[in-house]
Amino acid sequence: MPDRDRYIELSEVMNNENRLDPPNNVDFAFDRVEDVMHAIQKFFALLSEAVNLKERQLAAKKFFHEHPILCVITGISVALCAPPVFCFFVFAVTTASFLFLGFLIVEGTILACGFMVLLGAILIVLCILIGCSAVIVAVYYSLLLGHRISHQLSVGMKRKLIPENVDTHSD
Repeated sequence: MPDRDRYIELSEVMNNENRLDPPNNVDFAFDRVEDVMHAIQKFFALLSEAVNLKERQLAAKKFFHEHPILCVITGISVALCAPPVFCFFVFAVTTASFLFLGFLIVEGTILACGFMVLLGAILIVLCILIGCSAVIVAVYYSLLLGHRISHQLSVGMKRKLIPENVDTHSD
């Protein structure tokens, strides 16, 4: 029995730990965001270590202190090249966005046209089925009416041919 009691105790602890109250849900979300941000920071720190970024930065600072003219030329080149590069990236992102939206619009239009064609085909089939059913019902009722009329005519003809006071059943 101690195993059973221990199992019940552990299951209660697990149920209580997994239950999140509404304020804890928000805290959990913030904790999760912090975990993701920490993972991203760790990734960039590892990347920086892998390419020896700090050493390269220090070497570049030392080089530019020794050669100030190259520092000015590099700064001006970067300043003049940055706007076109930025404009290109804006153009690329905007083009990709509009391409995606255009694709969605075109696909939506194609799906709408396909739906209309399908709806038209279903409507045509439905009209044919209703027409065939109407013809079958009309034929049935016309045959039923014709049978009733022929039956009434035959009964009426018998009454006119055979007088009513004559017994037809006696031999």
